Amino acid sequence: MRIALLFLLHLSALLSDVNLDFAINNGRSVKEISRENVLTARGRKSKIMVFDGAGTSVQLPSTPDQVIVVNAGCTLIIKNKRLLGFRPEHVLLRNASTSKFFLDDGAVVDLEQNISLQNDFDVSGDAVINGNGKSITFVRDGSLSVFSRATLVIKDCLLKGLGDFKTTSGANATRLMCDENAHLGISSTRCMFDNTWSFTSGRVHFWGDVSMTSTWAAFKYISGSLSDVNPDSSLSFKGGMTFFYDSKAGPNKFSLVDESSSLLFDSASFETGRAGMNIRSGKIFVKGSTTFKLERALPAAGLTIAPLVDLTVLSGTYLKVAGLIAHGSSG
Repeated sequence: MRIALLFLLHLSALLSDVNLDFAINNGRSVKEISRENVLTARGRKSKIMVFDGAGTSVQLPSTPDQVIVVNAGCTLIIKNKRLLGFRPEHVLLRNASTSKFFLDDGAVVDLEQNISLQNDFDVSGDAVINGNGKSITFVRDGSLSVFSRATLVIKDCLLKGLGDFKTTSGANATRLMCDENAHLGISSTRCMFDNTWSFTSGRVHFWGDVSMTSTWAAFKYISGSLSDVNPDSSLSFKGGMTFFYDSKAGPNKFSLVDESSSLLFDSASFETGRAGMNIRSGKIFVKGSTTFKLERALPAAGLTIAPLVDLTVLSGTYLKVAGLIAHGSSG
């Protein structure tokens, strides 16, 4: 279904019959969307419509008014437009099954208040969510799905309610999901988990200081694609959170890019499956009451750390290790 939708994007026409039913050729002239100035995708000329702002911005209301309307059988694609003050409640999908709303290349969402996400939002191009220090709380069927060859970057945000879940229809889903060949970027963001996050496909990239917190949940890295912690960046696991690595493509699919990249385990857990894990650069810090559970068929180690990687156990730490760590191997 997604492959078919991506194919149809190449056949789409510029948006028409929108903005109080006035036909426009592109989105550059639209500076405000409000109750008096509703953006409606009606589908009279095309069922797939692109609202292309050519790099301009549009202000949305601070109230949860439904000011972006997508009729049944229609797809509205936001492209090269900055949505100021966007809230999920602004979007009305007339039909839950056939009305579609996509963020595509150049789409930027700027949060101006804390929001709750109750439904799935799809990313079909290279898009950004600027949190500006605000929070996104995932509830009910709320999720962000990144399609193949698309990229979503989430910046300066608090993400709450993350993890795997069952939709209201009973299907298995996860709050942040990537297709194969999709990229998810998380930058200077705090992530709070209600359940384990199974990252099964695509790539995730971390910039700045990113933390994952839960009293019991795990970040399970299963994808066969390479993900990373970038230079001058750190990924922290805190408060009972577990980092579980078991890539289906072997031990080298999660990377600390250089010596300034780091992992921190603060009263958290690190576990590996039978694939084991190799770390070839960067730094690892351990503090608090932390457990390493490293399983792999002998004689190989569950965790192999290259010679230049610093493994630092901070003062006052209680570290329990089950399994074998090989320090000083090239991996």
